Amino acid sequence: MKQPIIKEANRYLDSLGCLSYAIFECKEDLSTSEILCYLAEIYRFRTPSEYNKESDKWLNQIFGPLKISKLSLDDFSFISFSKINSKIQSYMEMPDWGVDLAIFKKNWDEVCKLIEKENLLDSKFYYINIDEIGRENLKENHPQVQFYTYFIGLFAIDKKSQRLFVIDLSED
Repeated sequence: MKQPIIKEANRYLDSLGCLSYAIFECKEDLSTSEILCYLAEIYRFRTPSEYNKESDKWLNQIFGPLKISKLSLDDFSFISFSKINSKIQSYMEMPDWGVDLAIFKKNWDEVCKLIEKENLLDSKFYYINIDEIGRENLKENHPQVQFYTYFIGLFAIDKKSQRLFVIDLSED
């Protein structure tokens, strides 16, 4: 796979949470392995100087705490953005939140603005939340989940404009 062409990327970082996203140009008929490789590419633009160092090659092998080599599209739910938004609203009502909830809400608001700005409100997304799957179910293939307070990843392929959107909300 040739290196993906990024159209836009950003990162909002706070000690209590992080939002990273990237919008890539892509062809219409991406293979599953190409899609999964794009997920790791979000970190190339987040930390480009480290990403290309030999000691930090692991950055191009992960999506948050998840190892790309152990992921499949079946690990994600394929659902509408409105359904994801409902899930996130319920997730924010869980009692285990502390001071990181305010940052998470702010980052989720940024995601919603981005989705609206990019005209993807009616799109379907691939969505994963380590708390919905259960950390114990992920631990064998993805041992890093134990170090994350939360991780939510989503992506959508906009075939009309040949773009792939990748979003990562996390705290580790």
